[in-house]
Order: sequence, then C-alpha cells, then structure tokens
Amino acid sequence: MRDHKIGQFICFAVLVLGDVALLNVAFSLAYTALPLLGLITDPDTYHAVAFVVWVLPPLIFYFAGMYRTWDEYAFSKGIDAILTGVVTTMVVLTGVIWTMRERLASISALEATGEVTGEKLSQLVWGFPVRVLVLVVIMAPFFIWIWRIVANSLEHRFLGWTAKTRTILIAGALDLSDVDRLKYNHRPAYSIAGWLTDKPVDESPVPILGGLSRLEEELAAREVDEVFLLAPDFSREALLSAIETCYHHSARPRLVLGIYETLLSATQTELRGSVPVYHFRNASISGWTYVVKRLLDVTVAGLALAVTGPLLVLPACVAIVVESKGWPVFNQIRVGIHGRHFQLHKLRTMVIDADALGGPLTEDDDPRITRVGKFLRKTSIDELPQLWNVIKGDMSLVGPRAVVPYVADQFQEWERVSLTVKPGVTGLAQISGRDEIGFREKSLLNLYYVRNHSIWLDLRIMLDTVAVVLTMEGTGGTRGATETPSAS
Repeated sequence: MRDHKIGQFICFAVLVLGDVALLNVAFSLAYTALPLLGLITDPDTYHAVAFVVWVLPPLIFYFAGMYRTWDEYAFSKGIDAILTGVVTTMVVLTGVIWTMRERLASISALEATGEVTGEKLSQLVWGFPVRVLVLVVIMAPFFIWIWRIVANSLEHRFLGWTAKTRTILIAGALDLSDVDRLKYNHRPAYSIAGWLTDKPVDESPVPILGGLSRLEEELAAREVDEVFLLAPDFSREALLSAIETCYHHSARPRLVLGIYETLLSATQTELRGSVPVYHFRNASISGWTYVVKRLLDVTVAGLALAVTGPLLVLPACVAIVVESKGWPVFNQIRVGIHGRHFQLHKLRTMVIDADALGGPLTEDDDPRITRVGKFLRKTSIDELPQLWNVIKGDMSLVGPRAVVPYVADQFQEWERVSLTVKPGVTGLAQISGRDEIGFREKSLLNLYYVRNHSIWLDLRIMLDTVAVVLTMEGTGGTRGATETPSAS
C-alpha cells in the first residue's frame, strides 16, 4: 500500500511539473515566434516574472479541476479544465504583474523612454506584451492536453500506480454481458460489491444481494463509490428516492438509460397553464448548423487528407501490398443519410478473400488479420480513406457509425432515427468503447447524438477521438456484435 501511495505521488508530481513546464515552453515559443512575424518583443518582461509563472500555475490548475484522480480524468472534459486553468493563470498573472510594476526594470525603462504607442502602450498599461499572452492562451492548452493524453496512456500501460479501483453496486436488471464488461473494465477499474435486482438471474458473475428495496440497507452496510441505477427498472418517484439515498450514503449515482430516458435527454420544457410540456428537438441537421458542419467537414477532412495522405496512407498501402498482395483499399456498401447507399473506403487489414476463409465476425487474434492490419486497426490509420467519403458528402466527420444494408434493415423504428443524419468517421460509439459495447448500446449512443447534436458536441467528440488515437485504443475486431457483414 505504501509503495502504491509513493507511486501515485511520483506520477502526480511528474504531471504537475509537465503542466508547468509546457506552460513556460509556450511563453518561450511566443517570444520566439513574434520576431519571425516582424514583431519585436523584449523577453525581459518574462524574465522579471518567471518565478511567478513557475510557482503560481499549480495552485490555479488545482482549483480549475486539473488534478482529479487520474483514472477519473475524462479527456473530453479535461480540455475545458485546461482552458480554464490557463486563462485564469493569465488573468491572475496580469494582476500580479500590475502590482509589481514599480519593481519591474523592463517596465521602468519603458516608462523612461516616453514612447507609449502600439505594443509599448499595452506593455506599459498591462505590464506584459499582450501578443505574448494571446499566443500562450492559444498554444499552452493544446500542449498540456497532448502531454496529459500521452502521460496517462504510458502510466496506465507500464506502471498502473494511479489506478484506483471503484467499488460499485448495480441496481436493476443489467444485461449479463454489460456486467462482465464492468467486471473486467480497466479504465477505470471496478470492484462490483453486488447486484440488486427483482428479476431472476442465471449464473451471475457477481453476488446477488436481493431486490431493489434493499438499496439503502446495502449502502449502509458497505462502502460504495458508485451505484449504477437502471432507470427503466424504477418508477420516477422510486428513482428520485434512490438517487437521494445514494447521496445520503456518499455514493455517486450513475444512471443507465433506456430508450425513453435517452429521448428525454434532448427535450425542453415549458409550462402551459399548470401542465409541463416536453418539446423534442428535430432529429435532422439543418440551417446554419448544417452549413457550419459541412464547412468544418470539408476543411478539416481536406487538411487531414493532405497531411496524412503522403505521410500515412501511401506508406500503409505499400506495406499492405508487400505483405499480402492485392488492392490495398477495401470498399464496402454502407447505408447513409435517409437510407441512401454509398461505397465506404478503408485500408484493407485482412488477407485477400478473407470472407472465404472464415465467418463475418473478427477477433483480436483472427488469423485473417495481417500484421500490418493489426497495426492499422490499433492506430486507426485504416479509417483515414473515409476522409474522402467526407469530402464527397457521403459522410460527416462526426455522426452515427455507418452500417451495412442488412443491419439497417433489422433496425427497430426508434433506431432508424440515426439515418436522419450523415454517418460519421467518428462518433460517440467510437470514443465510448468501440469493441467493448454491443449494437444496442451503440444504437442508444446514436440516438443521443442525433437528438443532442451541436457543433460544440462535434468538436468535443473530435478532440476525444484524438485522445483515443494517440493512446492507440483502436479496434481489434467486432466483439459485442451479434452479426456483421463482410470482413475487412
């Protein structure tokens, strides 16, 4: 236990040092970049307050929420905390510099010249070059974000010192496959104290503690970090009571939603007389949202393809051909917006005629997956040709996963709502587990996205996708699927 605590301390110390070092790297790059743009800025202003720039940020970053337990660090939310921390640091630093103006030699020298125009005026008024602050606010969050993704991945993969097992209680009829996924999940790691359910369960992988009515009794008898509440198994009054019970016993309630609850997540309410009325958002994307989303798709996909084409796609094509002869690009018919069929492009990760050598499902150790293919799947490089689908208008950067025709034919009516928007290269399913979640969970995530779509949600998903790619959490097969079409 003592070694584990020491390991955690060392990891957090390295994390803090990395954050602060990269903030100062951003300052250094800002002072270097400005002269290249023809803007001369005296670095003495930084040297005069360098001590503050090293000492102040850890405290501000802490209150900005950047040092939560590492295994609970959510990258999609983490960028918000990082932005808040960096911007707050700049604001506080400006205030500190203002109070130190009389002791800053560079400012005193500037005042003595009597030249108070342009950049020198802002330097005189604020005590620091404004252009430097702007560049730091732009660069530092990105540097720190990438650093944390890489550090988090390396620490989990090689050390695991910061991993904190969460004790959870399941309340409701969760599918056995979902219970297994929770039991063997590693980021975060769960210890399942028990399962409360009113429905019979055969061969449960965790202890059955009784019915839902025992929730308060079980929480009082044991220390539980989180409670997974299956919303469909509770009446509305019982669910509200269960949530308050969890808070009373210092356990965080986590709602597992069904179709109905997912729909309600995208509603607005108003009182008509004394009657609360729910308004559902339109499932389609139109108006300015469509225009901005399309411009974002074409711009980002075009730039990404221009960069990754010669650096990643072409070398990957050569490697595929060298290892397993044949055309390196795999094409497959998928279902797009409003049920229209289109040809999706991917890099081939399996041997030629893979369908004739086995079934449609694949696993991590499937012998049909080539060595190059395993690497391409792990790094998600095999998905890059879909950027051409985005440029053509078949797909969007963010959206529901594109499915094959016969899977779409089996959709229930509520699942068909995912066909009202363009399928995406990435989406909630891809950043929420990929192979580790089944078709039903993916359908619920698609429903959530369609009902809650926004440009900001797209940007957050794209940022989270970068985190998944950098940590090499790509797909290994089609686990969790009951049936898929052709192998790729």
